[in-house]
Amino acid sequence: MASFRKWLKHRFQTFDLLGDYFMSIKSTGWDLLWGASVISIVYCAWWFFEIPPGRVTVAYFLGLIFISGYYLWRADHIRLTPKFTVRGLKLQPTPTINPENQFPNGTSIYVQLLLRCEVPIEDCIGNLREVRIWSNETRQWEETEMNESLLLHWSHGDERPPRPNTLRPKNERRLNVYFTHDTTGPAINMIVYPIPARMATVFLQPDRRISVRYSDRG
Repeated sequence: MASFRKWLKHRFQTFDLLGDYFMSIKSTGWDLLWGASVISIVYCAWWFFEIPPGRVTVAYFLGLIFISGYYLWRADHIRLTPKFTVRGLKLQPTPTINPENQFPNGTSIYVQLLLRCEVPIEDCIGNLREVRIWSNETRQWEETEMNESLLLHWSHGDERPPRPNTLRPKNERRLNVYFTHDTTGPAINMIVYPIPARMATVFLQPDRRISVRYSDRG
């Protein structure tokens, strides 16, 4: 008998929050019972003329339980639905000017992340998590000296450190990752804060294939 009770307790241990669930059902059902739903209005209006049949009352309360469960599920479903995605990369050419003589001195190519959100997201910041290199010997991506989280800059954002931004649907901001310039050839210049001195040892070595990982936080 003791082993059966132990099995029963283990089998149904996920029901430890059943009391909270019923209280939530009760709260939601009470709002629906006296709310402005069509079913509630019809049922309450019926009471003004006569007491509804028992089967109607049972069906009504079963419907309330079902709808209450749906609204509880819907709230969590909406909360857990991804509302933020990275939809791709953008190569943005940008003419540059020599700050000393104000003459054009070439073009920078910015590699930017294109962000998309379904709802406004406040205090959004991009972080470069690490940079890896491809090893022809091990045929794997290996860790480099840039192995700590750094802040990424927003496009058209010159603040140091970068400030959090609010992303809005159909009006998202771009996030800069790195750029190259005509005068430096294929050299990669990371757009991060702070700029670590060891970055040069990672990007100034020839014949390196680079893998950049980033993260987003809302």
